[in-house]
Amino acid sequence: MKEIAQRLGSEQWSLIDLTLKQFDLPWSEQWNGDSSSYILAMIAKSPDETLVELAQHLGFVLEVPASSHIEPAFWQKGMFRLFISHLALHKKLASELQTSLLHYGISGFVAHSDI
Repeated sequence: MKEIAQRLGSEQWSLIDLTLKQFDLPWSEQWNGDSSSYILAMIAKSPDETLVELAQHLGFVLEVPASSHIEPAFWQKGMFRLFISHLALHKKLASELQTSLLHYGISGFVAHSDI
């Protein structure tokens, strides 16, 4: 928001209001302060998507981390995922529980067995 206010605040008032209008943001005919505080007040309640679009319009490059689309083999697709914790003494029981839960649409991950 600060970057938006700095970049847009360097424009003339008419261009500031026009830009705000183009992004369906509030604007005012009167303001008793500097342009940066005006812009911050007008964008304060804006949705994130609008702020991102406005920032990009103003030349701000946003670094969005890439999300991984790799699905580990131990999770069954479309099932509820459950981590099954156990003591070494109950390793066999945890494995049996994992198999039984599949019938209920629950994909269990049993530590040390599925790694």
